[in-house]
Amino acid sequence: MQSDSPKRILIRTLPLANANYGGLLQAYALQSVLHDLGYLPSTDTGVLQYSYWTFARIKQEIKNTLVNHTPLGVLNYLPVSKWTLREAMRRESSRKMMEFVDNHISTVMLFRQSGKFVPEVLDGFDGLLAGSDQVWRRAYSDITSYLFDFAAGSKHIKASYAASFGMDDIDEYGPELKNRSAVLAKALDAVSVREAAGVEICSQCWGVEALQHVDPTLLLSRSHYDRLAGSANFRKSGPYLLSYILDDESKPREVEQRLGAALSLPVERLMHNSPKEYREYRGNRGRYARPTVYEWLAAFRDAEFVVTDSFHGTVFAILNNKPFISLGNQFRGISRFDSLLSLLLLRDRLVLEDISRIEEIASSPIDWTQVTSILEQERSRSRKYLLKVFETRGEVA
Repeated sequence: MQSDSPKRILIRTLPLANANYGGLLQAYALQSVLHDLGYLPSTDTGVLQYSYWTFARIKQEIKNTLVNHTPLGVLNYLPVSKWTLREAMRRESSRKMMEFVDNHISTVMLFRQSGKFVPEVLDGFDGLLAGSDQVWRRAYSDITSYLFDFAAGSKHIKASYAASFGMDDIDEYGPELKNRSAVLAKALDAVSVREAAGVEICSQCWGVEALQHVDPTLLLSRSHYDRLAGSANFRKSGPYLLSYILDDESKPREVEQRLGAALSLPVERLMHNSPKEYREYRGNRGRYARPTVYEWLAAFRDAEFVVTDSFHGTVFAILNNKPFISLGNQFRGISRFDSLLSLLLLRDRLVLEDISRIEEIASSPIDWTQVTSILEQERSRSRKYLLKVFETRGEVA
């Protein structure tokens, strides 16, 4: 960068309070890369105010308030749903994990606790960046704020980086949102998406040209994450098969057990089942405490093999050059797995319905030299994009 005064970049991604390892690490990685390029990034943690209210939304807001502000011991005696109580237990068990945000991610609040937009915060930034993660997936976000509707007509540079729709289409948007989002997308200075399907959606539904880039977590090296993890340990000693399964279903559990037997490795689970009731949680807080981000990173670093149904679990298996199998989940979305693994010539590691060949797939070698070469090319492309978009206002071809 040539300017003596570094540009300040405001990033909007899915809420960090969701306490999702991949979400935290992609936010960290994007900030790290922007810092390396000479920018001053901050990630918005504000809560958007709904433009309309429905009974369902009001109920959800009440639940969120209870989860965030009521002591768990008190909440247990209130007439709340099992979901609310379990979410509260999940939040409490994530406290050590969430210290990562305080220590490593610069944040601002563009929307106050009440949901009110704070224009003074926006005035302090030169550029706005949406991404990464599934910020354009209707089930996960309001969509329009991730297209900067609150800054329409402003002089800010507006762009996205590796934004994801999470799906192969945007049928869930509906006609009104499709039209509104297309107008906002056309006002962006540059559009970057994470999946190949996203390029097609942008072209066909929004009428804009998008570039495809890898998830921010892939822009940092293995050694960078090793330094971040430091001396953290997930397992004290000995080789193991790491199982990082988000959806506790019978098929993934069968896969992990079969692979453990085939590879003669003990299975270590990175995710434990949630407690069914508060009494169970209260008596086993240590067991249900979620690993810190450093321990999570160490789990992938030290594993011999990884089986996962998580996109970012797949990413960190690849970053650590660990042989792996990814289990596709239709509900969570196959597009992001398919796009990443096809790019890296690892599509054969994705298993969908048929698990009959998992032992054969697990035993097949991976050409890590080839994978690393492709990643280096993608890192270079992505850094050039991020540098140019804020220096040439979208002239990134």
